[in-house]
Amino acid sequence: MASSYSPSAVDRAIKDIAHEAIRFAMHEARWYGTAEGGFQGNSWEPLLPPATGPTGTIRLKYNALTQTANSDAPPGARYVGEETDALGRLFHLYDFDPWEDLYQPWLDRIANAFEGWSSLPDPGDFTGPISNMQAAVVGLTPVPSGESDHDFASVDLAANLDLLDDWVGPGTAEGSTSALVFAFDNSYGAGRILPLLQNQAQVAILLGAALQGEKQIWEKTRVDIMKLLEESKAAFDVTGGGSGSIDLGVVAALVDIVGNFLPSAIQPVLSAGSSALSLVDSLLPPEDTKEATFDISGATAEDVYDSMVDAIRGLDHAVWRKESDLVTTLQGLLDTMRSGPASQFHIHPRNGVDPALLDPPAVDVRVEHLRRIGYETVPTIAASMGKAAEDAQSADKASIWERTGYIGYGTNGPYPRWSEVLAELDAVVTGSASELVEGGRLLAVGAGWLEDTDGSSREILDGVQDDLDRGKHGWDNSEVGLPPPVPNYPYSPGPMPV
Repeated sequence: MASSYSPSAVDRAIKDIAHEAIRFAMHEARWYGTAEGGFQGNSWEPLLPPATGPTGTIRLKYNALTQTANSDAPPGARYVGEETDALGRLFHLYDFDPWEDLYQPWLDRIANAFEGWSSLPDPGDFTGPISNMQAAVVGLTPVPSGESDHDFASVDLAANLDLLDDWVGPGTAEGSTSALVFAFDNSYGAGRILPLLQNQAQVAILLGAALQGEKQIWEKTRVDIMKLLEESKAAFDVTGGGSGSIDLGVVAALVDIVGNFLPSAIQPVLSAGSSALSLVDSLLPPEDTKEATFDISGATAEDVYDSMVDAIRGLDHAVWRKESDLVTTLQGLLDTMRSGPASQFHIHPRNGVDPALLDPPAVDVRVEHLRRIGYETVPTIAASMGKAAEDAQSADKASIWERTGYIGYGTNGPYPRWSEVLAELDAVVTGSASELVEGGRLLAVGAGWLEDTDGSSREILDGVQDDLDRGKHGWDNSEVGLPPPVPNYPYSPGPMPV
């Protein structure tokens, strides 16, 4: 069983592999020993020192007249002549710097092959942001009271939307007799808010699914790299038969990521494949079932090294493919938000608050209802949206995506695209909530409530006012037509082993 991943475990394994590679290379020259204890060749003097640090140049002497099974010159040794001792024995002379000629080159090659793999993102770091984004989804998803007994925010959101529909919806007394109420219902009523929330929630779901996908990628990749290190060491071990294979678990990392992400509180009303997740379903990549198996073996140290490098590149490419799927999904979401009707995501985009509410005619309705709608019901809905925006912003932790070197999709994976989508989500949620509050205020003012009647609204919005202020100028998806950002990847992966 492979060891658990940690930076120190990877570094130790890299050193062990390099030592086995040195031993294999010396074995090919028919020297015996270990990198930790030194090497001895038949008919050669002296014993070579261990691979613990610089050795300097050593004069090796090979007894040319011995009749035993002799060892070859070590890799990198240079013939410098011959000499005969007092007993008449002939020796061939070689200069050899074990550290510079053999030890350090192998240590460097193995370390370079695994560069960056000792500092992979920690999947545990994604747990908190995933929870934050789950909270954002819950805040944007009304849950009927009979379907959740523990998430009062979503139940409260649903109850206030029902109240809004009952008092200012189509067919109500107020809606039939008041142009003000009619205008408010068209722009800010339950029928307008519900599909808006659904679309905003789907954006949050895809952002959360990307976090969930990254978490699963690094869970699998950490297992895979430890298996690869273990098999590489075994392949270089000349005493153990030396060959192994690895099946990459990261290949299946994105299966069911939406189902894994969806918070339990809203699963009764949202499930993968439901009509409420049509946007999500349309943007998710197809399931990747391509298998990736690599054999690490060879008759020489160079052969083993080459097969090991192929396996490392294969794992890198598998991570790249998975993160590319996430980037493609997020880019598709950006394109949808920027190219489709802005009103699908923002309650009153570009124009700000509906002008029909600014100069209302006199109303002949039960004005106490309009006061409550304007100063309590609407702010409560907006507060849930503001809290959702706050939760979503709390998931923004750029450092958790970073990795040393270009492993997978660049040095920070899909994060640049993810943060772009988050910025769009924040704009539509905070902007819609801010305009909803202002629309409610104008409804109450139009009904005659003029004297310090927004105290309850301020109390309801306490803690989220800063979030609402970010979106007070509305949202303009005018970036239509811009080319997709260039991936943060320094080279084309090219043909990869499959």
